[in-house]
Amino acid sequence: KFNPEAQPFNILSTMKLNRLIPIALKAMMAAPVAAVIGLAAANPMECQAQRIVKSINLKGKIGGKYSFTMHLNQYSDKTINGTYFYGNGKNGSLGIAGYREDNGKIVLMEYNDKSEMTGYWNIVIRKQNGKFVMSGNMINYKGTKYPLTSYQF
Repeated sequence: KFNPEAQPFNILSTMKLNRLIPIALKAMMAAPVAAVIGLAAANPMECQAQRIVKSINLKGKIGGKYSFTMHLNQYSDKTINGTYFYGNGKNGSLGIAGYREDNGKIVLMEYNDKSEMTGYWNIVIRKQNGKFVMSGNMINYKGTKYPLTSYQF
């Protein structure tokens, strides 16, 4: 059963997830979290050179049951970061960072306030009736996969 308040995990030692995550993503996750959230740039000046090309707010459900609200920024180098929270946000928010592939697929990792990775998202965001729609899957710290959908608000 999915528990958004569950303990974090070490994704590199989680066998189920190791089979699902490409080698390039593992290398990115092995980098310091600050570098990933800071647009994966080793040099802070590189971060400043990137500009936000898209910013969206989404509301949706994980597993058809757990509501969440998310804010995402996509930068000119196709990196993405943002935050999201469950329900009304009273339990705080989680950071989220990743990248957009050339084929449009988006890979995101979620982090708690201790910079521990707590989930992995494999999603697609597309336009539908003039608004962004996100769909895909979220894998929690136990390796359990949940479908998710959300809509721009």
